[in-house]
Amino acid sequence: QLWIALAGPPGSGKSTICSKLVSSLSGRGVPAAILPMDGFHYYRSELDTMQNREEAHARRGAHWTFNAHKFVDMLARMKDEGSGRAPSFDHAHGDPVEDAISIEREHRVILVEGNYVLLYDIEPWRKLQHLFDEKWLIVCPEHVLRERVIQRNSVAWGWDRERTARRVDENDMVNARLVMEVSSKYAERVITSQQDDGWC
Repeated sequence: QLWIALAGPPGSGKSTICSKLVSSLSGRGVPAAILPMDGFHYYRSELDTMQNREEAHARRGAHWTFNAHKFVDMLARMKDEGSGRAPSFDHAHGDPVEDAISIEREHRVILVEGNYVLLYDIEPWRKLQHLFDEKWLIVCPEHVLRERVIQRNSVAWGWDRERTARRVDENDMVNARLVMEVSSKYAERVITSQQDDGWC
């Protein structure tokens, strides 16, 4: 199996490029699977137990609002065994769904995508570094990222543009800058997302 880390800030096109790659590989007879990091968000009920509860909800999507230890442990076990089940994320309900994603031994390529899969300056994300065979990063102009995320979140949340933009600037773009700053030091391959790609 080939395990590939695909990092990128919010709105860079991680999910879209993964889907295109899996489709292309499958068309060539190479079974591939996608393992998103999104399923490792802390549950909202877990955020409620944090001392900084209000900040945790407001900053959901920041690296510390993910159960990174669970992610590292599960990924290490799945790579060792060649198979396993992982959680997905239900955006409608705002929480993970356990065991929704299946990785099988027949899969020859596994794309692990998420904001922080190359966040190796920070524990425990650093422990992911030795688990991947290749490390990719999607880069995108900041103004393009911002516009994509505003449009996506405005539709998802039913908010007006002004309210959505404020939340994006206070959270998503803060996360995006951290992702780019740290991930660029560890990426072995860089993919550029252009303004008209339509990735999300």
